[in-house]
Amino acid sequence: MHLFSEYIRNLSIFLLFMSFVSIVAPSENYKKYINLIAGFILMFIMINPIVSLASLDFSTVNFDFTEFEPATIDIAPALEQGIYELLEAEGFQVQNVTVRTNGTDISRIDIRLFRDQAFFRIEIIDETRREIPEHFLEIKNLISNFYNVNERHIFISYS
Repeated sequence: MHLFSEYIRNLSIFLLFMSFVSIVAPSENYKKYINLIAGFILMFIMINPIVSLASLDFSTVNFDFTEFEPATIDIAPALEQGIYELLEAEGFQVQNVTVRTNGTDISRIDIRLFRDQAFFRIEIIDETRREIPEHFLEIKNLISNFYNVNERHIFISYS
């Protein structure tokens, strides 16, 4: 935009100057020489932007995009909703799902289930032996296979 406004300004100044010179010219004989020189100068002014664009050195233009960081999208809410719907579809009553990510990788999945489900009665017995209930293993396996997450990053609790 700056080049265009400079081009219009130069053209306007030249035309005003030439109008003044043609008015001040002493005789009619000089006017045809003045018009000839003015025509050459006018052609130079009009062709100058085209020549300057053609001779523009594009190697000096810096296309360094390293200062820009790629946009990061928080995928945790979408994963939480997906896990919630997946477990609900499998018949589990999910109270809460929390997903923690580090960039694009899943670092931890916390699942809280309601305790009033039938398999928790069996789980209380297993809790004394410190065994993981079978349904917890089923949930871990389901999420691990679906989201390609290591089972060590999936934590299940109940309330």
